[in-house]
Amino acid sequence: MVINASASNPQYAVMSFFAYPEGETKSYVGSGDMGTFSQSSQSDEFEVTASPGNYYLSVIAANLNKWHVEVFNYY
Repeated sequence: MVINASASNPQYAVMSFFAYPEGETKSYVGSGDMGTFSQSSQSDEFEVTASPGNYYLSVIAANLNKWHVEVFNYY
């Protein structure tokens, strides 16, 4: 997946996610964090490896102007 985010004050920006199987709330199959923003607009690519099925993302974002997540299905 690819995550794009922009922030007016990148030093305070936060963006991370957890990927869960459908119906699950505790055991996630993957996660990612954009880390420290070094510029006002940032893009990072993440790979979550899991068996075929339905999943959802729990996104944690703060101090961002906008963000976009694009998920790729390779099955």
